[in-house]
Amino acid sequence: RVFNDMQEAKVQANAATFNSLIDAWGKSGKHDEATRMFDIMQKLGVQADTITYNIVIHSLWGLGKYDAAICMSQTVFPTDLRHNRGGGQLAYELDLHGMESGCAQCMVIIWLARLADDPQDFNPRTKLNIITGQGNHSPVRGESSVRESVVDMLHQLASPFTALGYNRGRLSAPMGELQTWLALVSGHEAGFVEGATSILKHHNFGEARAGSVDPTGDSSTREMEP
Repeated sequence: RVFNDMQEAKVQANAATFNSLIDAWGKSGKHDEATRMFDIMQKLGVQADTITYNIVIHSLWGLGKYDAAICMSQTVFPTDLRHNRGGGQLAYELDLHGMESGCAQCMVIIWLARLADDPQDFNPRTKLNIITGQGNHSPVRGESSVRESVVDMLHQLASPFTALGYNRGRLSAPMGELQTWLALVSGHEAGFVEGATSILKHHNFGEARAGSVDPTGDSSTREMEP
């Protein structure tokens, strides 16, 4: 209604206006409306920014449109492995701060696919970290929707990532175990993205599942279901 009133009053909407509308639809779970508003934005020639894409990717992922979400993410967001050496141990990290939960899940899949494609680039003793945050800046302090949704997705994929006891906002996995798991999900020919999204589709995984993580915070690996 707000957008219609603006059009009737001949008020030109800018990126900030569309971001607010798309965000409102996305947060209410009406992802079809969010993506429809994005289509209108493009037709009107309004330039989207990273905030727009963050929200739209979140909605595409929530609709189960994994291919579209991944394609958009690869165009907009870099997936370079950030090198960090702490305590004398080499680690590569993916930082998801500032992302909507659906966009964060999508970026995790893309990042892991890169690892699956280039396993020879990494030492088996290297640690892989996914930084989700602990919810310190969330409306309810200590509750992170990004963390819960990413942990839930990694549960569905039976990954070796576990939360560090002293930092719930960091998920970690040793490269040796991760390579074995990446090969298992990738299969012989399909590739990691196809293998992972196939598993998620099989479990009807989507935005409705966000927040359904085990309240104990345990993120240990469980046996992969067929």
